Amino acid sequence: MREIEYRSSSQMLLETRENAAAVLTGYASTFDEPYEIDGVTETIKRGAFNSTLEGAPDVFAFLNHDTGRIIARTLTGSLKLSVDEKGLQTEIYPIDTADGRTAIELVRTGTVTSMSFGFCVDDDTIEMRNGKLFRDINKISLHEVSIVAFPANSKAVISMRCKNQIDSILAQKKSKVFISNWVNPLANIKKA
Repeated sequence: MREIEYRSSSQMLLETRENAAAVLTGYASTFDEPYEIDGVTETIKRGAFNSTLEGAPDVFAFLNHDTGRIIARTLTGSLKLSVDEKGLQTEIYPIDTADGRTAIELVRTGTVTSMSFGFCVDDDTIEMRNGKLFRDINKISLHEVSIVAFPANSKAVISMRCKNQIDSILAQKKSKVFISNWVNPLANIKKA
């Protein structure tokens, strides 16, 4: 069984519109923007999500990767995913539960300003360049997206929309990344 990996972003865009159900929108991942994780420079490549999105995926939206805190799901239409030039776009229509309302309030107030995603790698390239390890992730099986407190990638965004008025707030935060379950990345190293 392949291990699920997680990546996050510390950048979130907040949009609010009045008189409508809240919608959290943004990017769970961005393309071709390297970031450091456990001493490895990693890049999610353009097209990495294509195979997942082409097959009517069953993807969940969680709070902090907690499978007990579901806030949306693609199969119910409460989570919509698409890809554009920047990355993996998300639209979350939080279900009316305590966790759904919590997600809305956390984003609305700017308390949580990060997104993340959980995935298995289907294809990657790992190589050593000038004494540094680089990993390009070319193909991903996406399992979930999450609203999180601690990010890895500083470029993904999320926002909150309600109908009529749009407010945009861009917040960036830096934090430590804790990844403890790397599948041995040194096993398939190509030297350049």
